[in-house]
Amino acid sequence: MNNNQVLINKIKAGDKEAFNELVVDILPSAYKMALSILKSKEFAEESLQLTLELVYISILKKDLAMTNFKAWFFRVLYTKSIDTYRKYKREQNLQLLNVDIDFSYNEPSTQAKIIESENKREVINLLKQLKEEERIPIILYYYEGFSITEISSILDINSNTIKTRMARGRRKLKKIINALQSKEGGFYEQ
Repeated sequence: MNNNQVLINKIKAGDKEAFNELVVDILPSAYKMALSILKSKEFAEESLQLTLELVYISILKKDLAMTNFKAWFFRVLYTKSIDTYRKYKREQNLQLLNVDIDFSYNEPSTQAKIIESENKREVINLLKQLKEEERIPIILYYYEGFSITEISSILDINSNTIKTRMARGRRKLKKIINALQSKEGGFYEQ
């Protein structure tokens, strides 16, 4: 029995701290994913809160045998984020805010923090130019470390479609980088 399953069993037995222990390590990544979908801190927080509530209730009500809790959690989060997006688009026809996504946590030095922040900001600005269907799998694969199979499960899309979207997204990123390189005379790695 894996550690996640042990924690799930503790939650069912009434241990309230076990849920915190179960989700604490994935919350920063989950928030970043919701933010990348919704582009609004407020909506991302709402989506994450709804996901936490649904996951907790599901654990209490269902007989879950988890093989990959993180992938299941991200699947629920993705669904809730899309629901949140549709809700606000339909009700208020809002234009979602263009928010920088901060992928940095716990950098060792100020210099390293500045360099990493600049690099991530550049990559994020490049990723923002992709369609959501290309951007989300790339973020899940390269930033969150999910496999193609796990991403397929999270997004409920065929794994070949995920591969195609990622390849298309990488090609578009390469074109964008090449255009920047020739425009600015910069030296981007190819």
